[in-house]
Amino acid sequence: MVLTNLMSLSNVEKIKFLKSFDCFICDCDGVLWHGREPVSKAPEVLKNLVLMGKRRFYFSNNSALTRKQYVEKFNTLGFDAEENEVLSTAWLTAKYLKNIKFNKKVYLAGAISIKEELDAFGIESIGVGPDNYEPKSSPGGPLVFKDVELLPDIGAVVIGYDLFLSYPKIAKACSYLNNPECLFIATNKDEKIPIAGGLTVPGTGTLVTAVEACSERKAEVMDVTLTLCLANKEI
Repeated sequence: MVLTNLMSLSNVEKIKFLKSFDCFICDCDGVLWHGREPVSKAPEVLKNLVLMGKRRFYFSNNSALTRKQYVEKFNTLGFDAEENEVLSTAWLTAKYLKNIKFNKKVYLAGAISIKEELDAFGIESIGVGPDNYEPKSSPGGPLVFKDVELLPDIGAVVIGYDLFLSYPKIAKACSYLNNPECLFIATNKDEKIPIAGGLTVPGTGTLVTAVEACSERKAEVMDVTLTLCLANKEI
């Protein structure tokens, strides 16, 4: 394939190019907006795609928001998105489990948004928020986990962006994953998140890698699975 600079095309050629596609999937953070500021003309472009009869989807691997919360943000920034146009990894995780007829509980190390999307599909989960369990240690010895209750009906471990990820959470996640039939799902694997001012914070991928290392298993990554779901018309 030959790469073409779209800015070098004439208006007629640009319209022809746009007409060659039926559906557009657009990333959000850094593409449609920066923080709370929309990219110049981005709302108008997305609205015009609909006027041209195109389908559009907004995709974000940020699992910290539900689809409803994304729509609220879109509207605040001047976009006219609808909930069925938003593909977030929190929702995609729940949709994926629903599609495969998952009927057990989820051990979730992630934001409450993922729990809310799971709840909407009738999928029970545990693990959101801080884990206050404190392992004991003997002088000079390793940490000892006593009286840790592992539920027998956990059928999936889901790792998302979790500000409360801790040693006990990793231990519990890996313990559930000792069962080869327990699913291992990650919302995404972005390893770091650049923040204004030069600060860098660990992304979901850093948390997923810790659990992968301990469990000696690889996670099914939802922002990659999106392509397969779209191809099979499961969304």
